[in-house]
Amino acid sequence: MRRKAALEGHSSAGAPQAKAGNVGGSDDVFSSYEAGLRQLLERLGRRDPRYSQALVYQQRLKENIAQSRRYGDTDTRKAERSEIIDQLNGLALSAGGVPFSELCGIPQDSHSKPSQGTESLDARILQFIYGYFQEHPGDPKVSLNEMVETLGEKRADIIQCLLGLKEKGWLDYDLTEKAEVGLVWLTRLGTRVARDTH
Repeated sequence: MRRKAALEGHSSAGAPQAKAGNVGGSDDVFSSYEAGLRQLLERLGRRDPRYSQALVYQQRLKENIAQSRRYGDTDTRKAERSEIIDQLNGLALSAGGVPFSELCGIPQDSHSKPSQGTESLDARILQFIYGYFQEHPGDPKVSLNEMVETLGEKRADIIQCLLGLKEKGWLDYDLTEKAEVGLVWLTRLGTRVARDTH
């Protein structure tokens, strides 16, 4: 399949998306993802302990793409694909310090950031903690209550995102049993991800 020189649009999680109804554009983006997966696997090599994890993400993304090509892209498939690409981004960054989108050959415009309305809560949380870290390098732990107040989101939604981000290895926290108060901080991997998307 041929690739277009410039791919259109980006999702809130930083995963490039084709415009609705642009089947050719979707195929081009999908082909870029497939090429990026091949490059990531080559960079890791079969002996790397993360190789099997990359194979799982490859299988999930290939299934998602196959369904999108066959039955059309839905919001559910787009959300699932964004989540998979988010995982691949973390894996690519930890493996070689290069974002997955770069392995795919998808240009990143570092000057254009999504508006708050379209930016995922995960990304907003990472950027908030990273900004706090930049302002307070000697005290990188941010208060959960300050985060909830500043982001203006429901505490339960923020806690849910924190759980997911911790599973990815991007942050850690020390919260009370009912998550009423506590501290949140970025891991080294989370700092790299936040810096690369800042």
